[in-house]
Amino acid sequence: MATRLTKTFAEIIQDLEMMLAGLNAHKQELPNELKDGITYLETQIPAIEAKDEEHQLAKAKLHQTTSELNDMRIEAWRKRSNYSFMLKGKYGADSRILEDFGLSPRREPEPVEAPTPPATIHVTDCTSSAVSLKWDSSKRKRVYEIWRARTHAHPSSETARPKIEKRRPNDSDYTMVATAVEREWTDNDVETEQTYWYKVRAVNAGGKSDFTEAVNATPAG
Repeated sequence: MATRLTKTFAEIIQDLEMMLAGLNAHKQELPNELKDGITYLETQIPAIEAKDEEHQLAKAKLHQTTSELNDMRIEAWRKRSNYSFMLKGKYGADSRILEDFGLSPRREPEPVEAPTPPATIHVTDCTSSAVSLKWDSSKRKRVYEIWRARTHAHPSSETARPKIEKRRPNDSDYTMVATAVEREWTDNDVETEQTYWYKVRAVNAGGKSDFTEAVNATPAG
């Protein structure tokens, strides 16, 4: 089995936070140089996360612009084809005249098809502070939208080990929380004793796929 050598952004941030927690536990015993390092890292982590969020939004905006550009390109080719037929049919222009007008017959580019939906989505890890997801899809590079809904988790009966009620949310309960180009993502904005539902869809210049089936996870306290 191949070993994954690179870590995701969320894993790197999690490693930094775990290291800071360990250092802070012994902060009084540390030299001032290390204390200054701890302060620096504590201020940098929110800045890094904010920059990553800005990056994700920029990628989503790029996807939207690419889709608009694709529509404009196809419409321009259609106009060009219409002018060619008009000159040829209405005015009897032959191939040489069409070439003079820069309208020699060319094949119109085929529009980009909307992607197929990811096959399945899995919860790979669930802690008190994060839920990690992974989904199956083609190896072709795509942009994925991650949508989330949440329902309050509460005991369904007063027993020693009550089952957690997982009410399935409606479609209108979901909001898009992130975009990703990898086939995995970690939600670090979770609270304990709440059930989170996730579904994913692929997007490209041709449109958006259907959603995967939703999966849920309940961070425990």
